[in-house]
Amino acid sequence: MQTFLVTLETPDGPHSIECRDGEFVWNAAARAGIQLPAICHQGRCLTCACQILEGELDQSASASYFPEDLEAGYALICTGRPRSNLVLRTHQQWAMRAYRKTRRLPAPYS
Repeated sequence: MQTFLVTLETPDGPHSIECRDGEFVWNAAARAGIQLPAICHQGRCLTCACQILEGELDQSASASYFPEDLEAGYALICTGRPRSNLVLRTHQQWAMRAYRKTRRLPAPYS
């Protein structure tokens, strides 16, 4: 089974985890004992938002992910699957919500 190296830049410092092909990044982090924010686990609420610093994710399982999100470098890791090794900055929910508001896109809990 293919795995990807995912580096999570968190407020507590960086953490590197392995994420299985087809596995959601948030689930891989939880399996590794890393607590990250999430509420809906549907790719809708933006609580799990990260900024993509390197790599590519598959967001096809997300209920509410837009091309503008990708263009701005945001990911929803509760429903994001790696397509490559990744470096992600976690805890970006408020930044993503603010960005979406400027684009008149849904921004729950704003």
